[in-house]
Amino acid sequence: MPKLAFLADNWTWLVGALLAALFTYWWWDERNEHEHQSPGETVDRVTSRAESATGGALSGFRALLVGLASIGMTIAVEFLQLAGDLNELLGGVPFIVGYLIYGGLSFVGIEWDISPQVLGFAFILILLVAAMAKFGQPGGDRA
Repeated sequence: MPKLAFLADNWTWLVGALLAALFTYWWWDERNEHEHQSPGETVDRVTSRAESATGGALSGFRALLVGLASIGMTIAVEFLQLAGDLNELLGGVPFIVGYLIYGGLSFVGIEWDISPQVLGFAFILILLVAAMAKFGQPGGDRA
């Protein structure tokens, strides 16, 4: 039973490892099958393979991730502009601005504790979304 509990507790890591292995295999297979293609063409072929394997669900998921990432980036830019304006207003004391913003967010009930693993996952996720958006579209730009 302890093995099943370990699997149940770490199912997200297992699914992520399986998906990473699958994409790695598709990348390797496409590179070996078409040795003289550019990395952009390889990404395009792997994306097409993933879309055919998922029945087009990847396109919707990609659009959702790009939308959420753009909303997150917009919010981050707005917070940076707010911080810049507050910093000018308070005479160039950035740590007070940070305390004011954190205090305001805490006051309205928005609190977070971001671990390095979450930041690393977010970086990889945004990198994958950007690669799929750039190279995965049939009529998109090529590297």
